[in-house]
Amino acid sequence: MSAGDEIMMPVAKPEAVSMAEIHALRQISDALTATNQSLQNLAHDVREVRTDVKEVREKVIRMEGEDLKAQLRETRKELRDLAKDVNDLQTVRDRQAGALSVGGWIAKYAPWLVAIFMAGLAGLGIKTGASG
Repeated sequence: MSAGDEIMMPVAKPEAVSMAEIHALRQISDALTATNQSLQNLAHDVREVRTDVKEVREKVIRMEGEDLKAQLRETRKELRDLAKDVNDLQTVRDRQAGALSVGGWIAKYAPWLVAIFMAGLAGLGIKTGASG
């Protein structure tokens, strides 16, 4: 038999089954390769998403930190303003207390001061009247 005759001859059943099995195994292999490639792409996408989520989380944390810093600066400014107001009120209170203490001292010693002043005037009047 020549090579051309063998091609024309019917294929025995075990050979056909082997060819079908080989063909099925190749299809399974191709499907597994495609699935593996899809899984690798998915794993890569998941890593990218995780990276993006991490970056977003860090940005949010930074933004919250900056917001808290701004609030802290504002609170410190308000505290300084309140401290200044308290100091101003204490200064006014101290001045009022000082004025009251001077007034109290005058009220306490005014009769004596008036008496001494009048005695001085009387003494001058006597000196002036006695010489005239």
